[in-house]
Amino acid sequence: MKIASKKSIFLVIMVVLSALFEAIIMPLSFAVYATDNPPVSSPISIPLPIPTSGISVDTNSVNVNLARVNAQDGLIYGPGFTITSSGATGWQIKYNQPTQGQGFYESSGGINSGSSATIRTYINTNKPNGIYTGSAIIQYYQYSSWHDGPTVQYTITLTDTGIIVLPTPTSTPSATPSPVAKPDLIVTQVMPANINTPPAVGLTNDFNITIKNIGNADARVNNPVWDNKIYISVDVQGLRTCTTSVNEVKAGQSVTVKLRYCAIYKQAGTKRVIVKADSFNLVKENNEANNIYKTSVTVTMPNPSISSLSITPTTMGRYFIIKGQNFGGKGKINLYNMSSSYPFTQASIIYTWSNNWIYGVLPAYLAGGKTYGIQLVNSDGKSSYPVWQYLAK
Repeated sequence: MKIASKKSIFLVIMVVLSALFEAIIMPLSFAVYATDNPPVSSPISIPLPIPTSGISVDTNSVNVNLARVNAQDGLIYGPGFTITSSGATGWQIKYNQPTQGQGFYESSGGINSGSSATIRTYINTNKPNGIYTGSAIIQYYQYSSWHDGPTVQYTITLTDTGIIVLPTPTSTPSATPSPVAKPDLIVTQVMPANINTPPAVGLTNDFNITIKNIGNADARVNNPVWDNKIYISVDVQGLRTCTTSVNEVKAGQSVTVKLRYCAIYKQAGTKRVIVKADSFNLVKENNEANNIYKTSVTVTMPNPSISSLSITPTTMGRYFIIKGQNFGGKGKINLYNMSSSYPFTQASIIYTWSNNWIYGVLPAYLAGGKTYGIQLVNSDGKSSYPVWQYLAK
């Protein structure tokens, strides 16, 4: 047998090594790239956090006890909650159910980011004692639109003194004595008697007044000196106090009384009106501090109108009387003779000026035998149509 040459043995070894390289080393190989042109990889998308914003509240539930003895101008105020802005620039209250006369007093406003605002609770004194509940959404303005924020619930307990009487526990051997039943009168509404004829200078201050007995006993007066009646007073700014009356108001009953022809409006403008039930305190009530109701009326000044003009010559001068309506309490009179005017005022020749008649004397320099016109201008600057009359020589 021939022994293989060294060259043959070398070739066999190279073949074996090549096979091993392909089977073992090649799967572990990796590509090498030039550093000047690295491969471009797709970026990883990471969502950015959305900043928190809007408005927050320090509590979502408000429970307060309010007492009539703390009333201010017909309302009782109490603590509420605080809002804090986190980017909002405005806020407003949106109730989740119809509400009237109770809830949160402040209803809307502007606010700076990081600032706070306090919202109070309130209730109207015209509402009967009891528990009132409701809720509202605190909306906030941000990014040019309104958004719903947190919801706040309220529970308002209305009493006379702020002290809530809890029921006597069943384990108590002796029962708590029941309070003495008494009436409680309040004024719930004051309206002009004729809605088609608004209050105006020259008209009477006529009102329809509704009172209610929110107590637990009938309200009546047993005093012949006062004709056994309950009196209601009406005080209009600038006028004398007027009164009307009612015989009785049963527990839980509402009664509307009429005030007619008491006083005449003399000046235009907004007038304060104060109405008081049981104005002479003849009814012994549970609460004597809730009888007053405050409101206002706007009195207008209509155009004056002259119904008649009479001129009476005397040795002392030519006296005249003008009758009509809506003259007001003062003003001026313009006198015309077709070609020129002679305005004369109350201070010089007018002796009496009332709302419906004026008495005075014509200037002595007026020539007779001519027709003159008289025009009235009231204190609001409103003028009547001229009335013409011939002046004898």
